[in-house]
Amino acid sequence: MRLRSFITQFSKFGLVGVFTTSFGIVCYYILLDRMVLPLYPVYVCVFLVGVLISYLLNSRYTFKKKANLKDSLGYYASYIVGLIVGLILLYVFDSIFDYSDFILTLLVIPPRFLLTFFLLKSIVFVTNPK
Repeated sequence: MRLRSFITQFSKFGLVGVFTTSFGIVCYYILLDRMVLPLYPVYVCVFLVGVLISYLLNSRYTFKKKANLKDSLGYYASYIVGLIVGLILLYVFDSIFDYSDFILTLLVIPPRFLLTFFLLKSIVFVTNPK
């Protein structure tokens, strides 16, 4: 039963992630490739807006909790860790690969997604086993 619950939460988190990632990708494309704005400020701003949307959707849909200040602070803290790891990976990928800024942001998504899910599950949306 716990495995089923975990898989359900991970799947819902993934669906919310698909939505917020799609939002982010569209924003990155417009802001980086079309408007040619600077990489790092765009990355941080889009990331922070995406986290707000993600928190509102995940608290209700994935983890069945009402949004509150304590959880939202923990949520942002978890995502800030993901942001820092994402920025480090972005810097490393930028040093290694000769890809566009848009492609570099896409490479950061999978490792940041996994890290963030496990941080949120273990810190913000902790469930007691029944």
